[in-house]
Amino acid sequence: SLSMSTLNVALELPQPILLGLQSGSLKRVGGVIVDSSTNQVVTWLRDGASDFADQSNPLVNSLMSASKFGALRMLTPGMMVLNVALAGMASSALTSRFSQISSQLAELKSEFEADRKVRLEVALQAATDVLGSTNPSFVHSSNAPYLLLDAKKHILREFEQVLSNQPLELDYAQHLLVLAMNIVTLRTRCYLKVDDQQLAREYLRQQVTEFKKYSHKFIDALLGTYPAIYLHSKLADEAVERFLDIQLWLRDIDKSLPNMLSILHELRKDFWNTQADDVFDGSQLHQRVQKLLRRKEHEPEVSPVEKLESALIQAELLIENLDRMRGFELEIRSMRLSTFEEWQNLTDKPEYANQPVAIYDKEHIQRLGIS
Repeated sequence: SLSMSTLNVALELPQPILLGLQSGSLKRVGGVIVDSSTNQVVTWLRDGASDFADQSNPLVNSLMSASKFGALRMLTPGMMVLNVALAGMASSALTSRFSQISSQLAELKSEFEADRKVRLEVALQAATDVLGSTNPSFVHSSNAPYLLLDAKKHILREFEQVLSNQPLELDYAQHLLVLAMNIVTLRTRCYLKVDDQQLAREYLRQQVTEFKKYSHKFIDALLGTYPAIYLHSKLADEAVERFLDIQLWLRDIDKSLPNMLSILHELRKDFWNTQADDVFDGSQLHQRVQKLLRRKEHEPEVSPVEKLESALIQAELLIENLDRMRGFELEIRSMRLSTFEEWQNLTDKPEYANQPVAIYDKEHIQRLGIS
């Protein structure tokens, strides 16, 4: 591994990295930017106390200009999207996200079970104590990882239950899923507190596989019985392209002509299907997405097109969260300093407070020959 002296912290993306992203020789995986051919990490992104939703920030702006698919996913408001990195994440910010999601769940469904809520609160408290402690024996003996596992298991059980109910409560299901993803982040941080990087990585790899399965289920339900409706001429070209990107993601295939054609042939069976048309013009769409956008009484009616486009954003959000979980594993694997705490402290300076930063390796970029 290269020395610390070659690491640079910047408030904007260096030009070579931007060019690499635009040409496709580099790609973003959640909070890391990797060499597309070797998967080697060349840049680590960190959110300060803010999240990556602020478009006026120069770093966010340059990332937006460089990413085609996924640009929208960078801009979603903070609550439903995971942190961009494990390091630089204040445990207080994490805890407040949990309480935001929990109160949203309670609003969506008054009976978010008291029992589950208590389990979650106990687990959160235990994890917060671990992350805030300076006593090694307390940290090592804590049962926070077990309590978090238990809370996650109950939340995912509820998620599966919600997806099997009719009518579908998609908003509620998504909040449950994102809550469970945040628990994974917190549990990973507990492992890193004792510098068990190996365990943290194994755990994350296994969680990415598990959550990919849950996200698939959710996105299938979200796009509905007749996903061909997303090719309807009433939707903007850009929305159709985003829909096709989601289809490629669901099938885990790359963007080649044969793959695009196979998706098209599969969707074709619903063209001119009157029931499929009913989704657009009839009551079915309304039933399917009435919970998709939670509207206050005085807000105007949302058109079918807007509802479909909002479903695309929800799907992209989950895909981004999974990418960020993958990015966490890459971040730990490529971490340059001997302990997580040192890695964390790299950006612990007033000039980097509260804003996204990029950490990059000067030597690596020169070696890539991008500069």
